[in-house]
Amino acid sequence: MPQKVVYLEGLQQMLNKMSRAENIIGAAVQKGLMEGGEHLKEKSLELVPRETENLAKSIVGPKNVGPKGLHADIVVYYDEKKAPYAIWVHEIANPPHAHGSDYNVKHAMEISKGRLKKKNPKEQWKFLEQPLRTERRTILKIIADTIRMAK
Repeated sequence: MPQKVVYLEGLQQMLNKMSRAENIIGAAVQKGLMEGGEHLKEKSLELVPRETENLAKSIVGPKNVGPKGLHADIVVYYDEKKAPYAIWVHEIANPPHAHGSDYNVKHAMEISKGRLKKKNPKEQWKFLEQPLRTERRTILKIIADTIRMAK
């Protein structure tokens, strides 16, 4: 049986367009992840205990620690070199040194006499994990909206 030969025209142009689309979408994904990371950072800074500003100042990110585009790996974290106690403050539920409103209740007498300063009632442990959970939908919406707007 004789063989038939098929010639495809426009295949290279189609592949070029797909590559451009992947670059555009990849850049939008990375941008959306960075914007979502910035939102997480802002929400975390509202909750981080501020005995001193050192812990709050140790926040890093958002930054990409992976490849670019569709495979970006965006992180937000508290730098253990700048604040080695960050993990302890984040993970201990009932520390001897209370946070936020617990601190204000525990030290109400000293605060009322001006010996201690009242703390932001929002300060808490899980100051990075909690906003990641509560802000999940908002972060995903930020990413999706950024991708939708890509051109």
